[in-house]
Amino acid sequence: VVNDLQQEERFRGLPFVAQGPHSRFYAGTPLTSHSGINLGCLFVLDPEPRQGLSDIEKDTLGRVAELVMDYLLVSRQAAEGRRASRLSRGLHL
Repeated sequence: VVNDLQQEERFRGLPFVAQGPHSRFYAGTPLTSHSGINLGCLFVLDPEPRQGLSDIEKDTLGRVAELVMDYLLVSRQAAEGRRASRLSRGLHL
């Protein structure tokens, strides 16, 4: 969580802070696979500075990150299933 991006030297010059949309607040959580690999980050930005996230907001951000990871897992399993099906059909020709 960064309450005011413009007040932090390391973020002040970033295009989305210095130029449009002039983001001020950032909160993020990692997107981590079941095997512990960090794939990226789910984050929210606000054009207004804030004083952190409420417990409900933190919980919601974490739950949405879990839903994203579940979706990615199901998508990967579906792609692997399609690949296995094509391979199986190819072997039977």
